Amino acid sequence: MSKKIIQYLVSLVFTGLIMSYVFKNIKFVDLISVFQSANYYWIALSTVMMIIAHIARAQRWRMLLEPLGQNPTLWGTSLAVFLGYFANYIVPRMGEVSKCSALQKSDNVPFQLSFGAVLAERIFDVVVLLLLLVINLLVEFDRLKDFFISEFSSKISLLLSLMAVGIVGFLLFVFLLKKYRTFFLNNPLLGKIYLFINGIIEGVLGIKKLKKPGAFIFYTCVIWLMYFLAAYVLFFALAETQSLGLKAGLTVLVMGSLGMAAPTVGGIGPYHFLVGNILVLYGLSQKSGIDLAVFIHGSQMLMQIGLGIIAFLITFFSPKKA
Repeated sequence: MSKKIIQYLVSLVFTGLIMSYVFKNIKFVDLISVFQSANYYWIALSTVMMIIAHIARAQRWRMLLEPLGQNPTLWGTSLAVFLGYFANYIVPRMGEVSKCSALQKSDNVPFQLSFGAVLAERIFDVVVLLLLLVINLLVEFDRLKDFFISEFSSKISLLLSLMAVGIVGFLLFVFLLKKYRTFFLNNPLLGKIYLFINGIIEGVLGIKKLKKPGAFIFYTCVIWLMYFLAAYVLFFALAETQSLGLKAGLTVLVMGSLGMAAPTVGGIGPYHFLVGNILVLYGLSQKSGIDLAVFIHGSQMLMQIGLGIIAFLITFFSPKKA
């Protein structure tokens, strides 16, 4: 059994365990009634906001590829982004690979360059998420401190250690590649591996060569603002959550983003656990919190799957760009 299959099975088991814990006191018929009673105007508005966020992400990706001598169309990067989100609901973290493969087919962008640019995007988004987390804690410290202490205090040191090891390991890896460049290139097999990895590194470092850093930051702000609003407006779709305010919206954005980063299929499980439980601190019952988490995640999941299928059909049934 291959390593990828084992990782996929472990992810499915992990997802199943969290889902069984989160929904142990929730009836499926009650979740269906949540969607039936919702105001679909707010779902439509949320969908438009998510589409804007994805297109802004596609444009930001183009900006990272431009200094590398690549000029994909916004249409091509948008389709690739839609396809990437769809792929994450099939195999965890497959979205990055899928979107780069799609862009290679539609716009002939080398996979390693686009993948490196995606990694640069992810690094930048992690910084933004950490900034939002700090803001969230400052704004809602009294409300959130006990939750964070109970859920994350034992894991913070481990997380920071892993991040430090990852950064040091990456820098050491880059150093060794540069130092022994001639050795790698003189070997046919190692030379191909070297050129591929060097392309990824070049893509990551492309963020240093941005021609319009102000525009890059602008599109980043658009992405995260739309993420925030797309979840926030869904509060108004359900009668029991209409009283939740902007602070609750920020908390849902941060907790939801942390949940989506977990190595599960489409963030299913961790998203519902974090968002559902944190909303109890805002006066909702645990059931209402879980209902809202399912509603937000489910609405956005259906939209992303629908757009992803359309993007897949357009991308892979269109002639490959010469």
